[in-house]
Amino acid sequence: MKKQILKSAFIAAALTVSLAAYAAPTILVTDGVSTSGLIIGANGSAVYVNGTFDASWSVVVTAGTSKPVFGSAASPNMEVDIQATATGSTPVNDLTVVFSDTDFGPTSGRFSALLTGHAFAGSGGTVTFNTYYDAGNGLAAVTSPLTVSGSLMGPTYSVLDQGGSIIGGPFSLTEVVTISGTPAASYSLGANLQSLSLACGGGSGQVGTPYTSTLAVSGGTTPYAFSVISGSLPPGLTLNPTNGAITGTPTQAGSFPYVGQVTDSEGRTADTSGLNCVITIISQCTGSICGTVVKDTNCDGHLAGEPGISGVTVTLKNSSGTVVATTKTDANGNYCFHGLAQGVYTVVVTAPANCQQTKGCTTSCWKDVNGRTCWTDWDNVLHWRQNDGTHCWLDNNCLPHWKELGGNCHWQCSNGTLYNDTGATETCKDSNGNNNERQVCLQACENKVLEAFGYAYSYQRNNCQWNNCQWNSYQWNNCQWNRWECHR
Repeated sequence: MKKQILKSAFIAAALTVSLAAYAAPTILVTDGVSTSGLIIGANGSAVYVNGTFDASWSVVVTAGTSKPVFGSAASPNMEVDIQATATGSTPVNDLTVVFSDTDFGPTSGRFSALLTGHAFAGSGGTVTFNTYYDAGNGLAAVTSPLTVSGSLMGPTYSVLDQGGSIIGGPFSLTEVVTISGTPAASYSLGANLQSLSLACGGGSGQVGTPYTSTLAVSGGTTPYAFSVISGSLPPGLTLNPTNGAITGTPTQAGSFPYVGQVTDSEGRTADTSGLNCVITIISQCTGSICGTVVKDTNCDGHLAGEPGISGVTVTLKNSSGTVVATTKTDANGNYCFHGLAQGVYTVVVTAPANCQQTKGCTTSCWKDVNGRTCWTDWDNVLHWRQNDGTHCWLDNNCLPHWKELGGNCHWQCSNGTLYNDTGATETCKDSNGNNNERQVCLQACENKVLEAFGYAYSYQRNNCQWNNCQWNSYQWNNCQWNRWECHR
């Protein structure tokens, strides 16, 4: 047996120099007397056919397949299929088939050699299947053994030899199959060399947040079987044994090292022992919603620089409307809700006593045909804003009022006379608020600061009416207009 192995190695080694110039998959068939010569393949495959090889071997058909048809540089997969008939005639010469390819790597996979087949028209002799790699990337170089099968006895041949991994690249791979020249028999053999690799699942997650990652496999033959052979996954996570998915909702923070393993349908195995797989779970991350309730001293809805209102009740509801927290504004009108999980919330402000909202959100808001922003405010009258920014509205008598850019209020009496009152102000919501409520979509770990809510103390509005009006010389005299008063 040792002589047979050495003979095959010597034949392959003798060819290394002459084959070094070739970078395509190459076949060589020899029995020490006759040789096929160099069968240089193309596009990942090479074929040799000879129906009358010599006196010892009457029929030899060999097909070799490599990248890119099978596998890749990072995931090698080489297959050589052999049909051969030994005549059993003297002299008896063993048949050696060499299949080699270059430019593999780098790869993290574990190499395995699988030989299957049988002898027919005879009991069959011994068969060996050895594989090699060469860090110098030499074609048919047998400098470093990957797997050694030993002598296999017929008539049925089946062996899986697991090798190790190869670091770096590029490197060459070589398969050497040797068949005994006696007794007379016909052989059908398949010899495969490939790598099977497994990559770690994702690295981090969060308590209470759904997690998913996958043990990624490359090479081998489906179906696969996945398992954890050392360490453990974080509590709350499980490994799917058929597809390698790691899923679940983590329940405990910490770092959890583990070693995953995959087994393919032929029995090849690979694991992550050299990859230091670890899943780190952090504590649940929470967010906050904060804001301010402001005293709108000039009742204009512009709140920058205005003082806060203390003691205002602010309520937080979740997406189903359930109250999850209640607080009061501090001396500066500020409020905050902390420790919030991701979700949709509604912030509700209880309006201060005797106050009307000037900054919030109005649902009845639209654009008219002139492009002006219009809305119906808490006073149930129509408001609109001119294109120059002037705020206008109608009173209960449907007479127009407006507020100039300087902040003074004006209105028109029924006799067409224009009036103004530099002390009068109106209180309204702008087009961004909604009845003291604001909906918030809070992302995980987000700290959100809301736009301020603004309130002004209520005024008493008298109905517009004429007092002491006298008609004289085609105009009204001594008319008095009961104006609006804003009490601060």
